[in-house]
Amino acid sequence: MGSSVAKSHSTETLVFADKDHDFRIPALLYVKEWSTFLAFAEKRASSKDEHAENLVMRKGSRQPDGSVQWSPTEDLMKASIVGFRTMNPCPVLERNSGTLFLFFICLKGNTLECMLRPGQTRLCYVTSGDRGLTWSDLTDLTASVMDSAFSQYQTFAVGPGHALQLASGALLVPAYVKLVEGRGCCRGGGGCVSTHSVVLRSQDGGCTWHAGQPLAMETGECQLAQVRDGAGGTQVYMNARSTGEWRVEALSSDGGESFRPLSLTTLPEVGKGCQGSVLSFPATELPAGGGAFSERGAGGGAFSQRGAGGGASSERGAGGGVSSERGAGGGTRGAGGGASSERGSGGGASSERGSGGGVSSERGAGGGASSERGAGGQGWDRLELGLYLTRCVQDPVPWGEPHIAHSGRSGYSDLARCEEEGRFACLMECGEGERLRMVFREFDLTEISHTV
Repeated sequence: MGSSVAKSHSTETLVFADKDHDFRIPALLYVKEWSTFLAFAEKRASSKDEHAENLVMRKGSRQPDGSVQWSPTEDLMKASIVGFRTMNPCPVLERNSGTLFLFFICLKGNTLECMLRPGQTRLCYVTSGDRGLTWSDLTDLTASVMDSAFSQYQTFAVGPGHALQLASGALLVPAYVKLVEGRGCCRGGGGCVSTHSVVLRSQDGGCTWHAGQPLAMETGECQLAQVRDGAGGTQVYMNARSTGEWRVEALSSDGGESFRPLSLTTLPEVGKGCQGSVLSFPATELPAGGGAFSERGAGGGAFSQRGAGGGASSERGAGGGVSSERGAGGGTRGAGGGASSERGSGGGASSERGSGGGVSSERGAGGGASSERGAGGQGWDRLELGLYLTRCVQDPVPWGEPHIAHSGRSGYSDLARCEEEGRFACLMECGEGERLRMVFREFDLTEISHTV
């Protein structure tokens, strides 16, 4: 990588690890009122998607000295359907009621994703009213949300990574759907399949849900953030995995019901694609100086994705991002980190005229052979999770160089803001041992401000 790519010196904490299981697909929340991190993951018999078993959770409690004390790992068996495997944790806290929602999907048996048919994927959630101590019975939204919105689809998924509650109180769950178009063009006459990002929305505290309009262009896993638009209003920013050279960035002015892609996108997609994460920060929390100020920027954001490793250019690095919901003025746009795959995907938050700064994380590109969710051990090619920071979403060159959050084998990641200004945390896949595991690390925006 280029000499401008810096590495983090903060401490990693091992959160999910087991000699008999791989842990994949992280999701992370921090609830300031509880002084608690909530970390979720898939527990798998192997790293392969079809070997997923169930979701697990750990709680990290902030201690008086600033450290985080983690509870034992819990298997979330309420989040399961007999004969199905549970995948893609996507949590969000409904702050008015204090209800914790955990969205996920359940897939039939060990059926490969490409072979799934309607009815073999279920859209589900469980809730907790006691900070994750106990969980409700499962609610299946497949018929009321997906079947009613899409006449023909192959499968769908939520997240992975955290969902979002807007300042208005609306709950937004990032998702994607694989739509079947036409007949006889592929899959043995079953129709061609294209993947589109979409947002699941609730405006009544989670009592009812509906799907918004899918993004017209082909996109996949996405994440969301709320940002200022430079004119005193707010918009929802989407950063999505794509099939092209660049990640797709889009904005919504109707609370996530529909999105319009940005015409200028400068965050590279890497490899075969990868998930990424995004956050937003108020402009007041963003480091000043360094020539990164944008006249249009009203905040900043960070994006994390798997970075470019194995001699690959840092241009291809992907990472997680943070963006701003409120700050007006010069901000830093998302910086994130990622581990390599041919086309890393991640999410970021930003505003039309950079009304917030963000940090984003995503799987970057590195040497080796890998699949969309590659296998652990030998052959894992996703290297160097990177964090990208930006001050303005629509600047011609808004994203800086990646700050490397994890130098070795990396993967999916999720970001969460901490209670202190300018601080955030990342839960990320890594693979130094025979099994894939997850580590937790906290960062300060000043660590990565040099990248923009």
